[in-house]
Amino acid sequence: MRRLLCGKPVILVENGTICQRNLARTRIHLDELTEHLREQGILVRDCASFGLSPRHLRVGVRTPAENLRLIQALWPSEPA
Repeated sequence: MRRLLCGKPVILVENGTICQRNLARTRIHLDELTEHLREQGILVRDCASFGLSPRHLRVGVRTPAENLRLIQALWPSEPA
């Protein structure tokens, strides 16, 4: 995930949809992003059961603490 943390910021998820073009530009695979979030304790699942494409992910954050954990998983250098 070091590639996510260095260089110019790139939007990977916008309005609940994976930005496939940006993911490809950063050479990060969707599975890699999903696994990284899961390793940080973030609940992630695809939305196939909702009839959506694999480009859609559902991220489970309910409390402010879980939301902070998601932010820190995506941007570990952000202040708490």
